[in-house]
Amino acid sequence: MFDKYTTVNGIRVKLNAYSESRFKSLRAVNEEISEWINNNGNLTIADIPSDLKEKWWKTKADILWTSDVPYPEGFFANDDFESGLLKETEEAFIIKRLYI
Repeated sequence: MFDKYTTVNGIRVKLNAYSESRFKSLRAVNEEISEWINNNGNLTIADIPSDLKEKWWKTKADILWTSDVPYPEGFFANDDFESGLLKETEEAFIIKRLYI
């Protein structure tokens, strides 16, 4: 009844429910990203190596989504990866944390 899905680059994914453990995992990824940015302050987002973006996006997707099929090779590294959908999912996930 409450399952929500979206399609990312042709793959249907289920949006995982909020949990504190998922939040902690997501926070750890975001801390790693922040640390990299702080250590490379002279670079822009466009300068982030594609292997790092791919790793971070996949890690976030593994926390936020469940897919019935494996992601194809290079799914997150593809220039056409719909990262905005991952961002929207992350924002919606974090908003759910405010519920007490």
